[in-house]
Amino acid sequence: MARQTDRTRSTRQRLLEAARQCIVESGWAGAHALTICQRAGVSRGALHHHFPDGRYGLAALLVEQLLEQQLAGMPQCDSPLATMKATLRQLAEHPDDPAQLILMELWMASRSDTRLQETVLPVIHAGSQRMMASVTEHPAPDSQSGLDTLLSRLVLQGASMQLFSRSYDRRLLQQALYRFLELLDADPGPH
Repeated sequence: MARQTDRTRSTRQRLLEAARQCIVESGWAGAHALTICQRAGVSRGALHHHFPDGRYGLAALLVEQLLEQQLAGMPQCDSPLATMKATLRQLAEHPDDPAQLILMELWMASRSDTRLQETVLPVIHAGSQRMMASVTEHPAPDSQSGLDTLLSRLVLQGASMQLFSRSYDRRLLQQALYRFLELLDADPGPH
């Protein structure tokens, strides 16, 4: 029984890694089930045995794991602004981390793929809510908190989208993120 469990775990891990590589290299549109299976060294039947929804179930689990990894590295923050700073700092320190690229790719692809929307968006939204949980547990006494939350999402999504730019330059993105963080730290807030 232990050997079967090990084989199952190994096959699922190979499929997840193959999906991760295919999405990074070719985007969601190029991450076909057959391509993922070939890279993982398994049959399409094995994919559907382990993930009955095929590549969609695989994508949902991949997103869940990537979000877990990101959330594990996040400090507890008491405001949307602090959460944004921590996340931007993480992106600045690791701009080539494929996790961010995969998450943004699947988020964007879900706009035109209903099935991906149904399987991946709930996982992304749950991760986003968990990231902001400390903020909503300790809401700011004023209405500024809602605006700061929206600002945080806009800035983080914009910074992440830079990874897709034809003119993407790792060093320039890092400099821009660190500069933005300096500006945020220097701003004394409303007068």
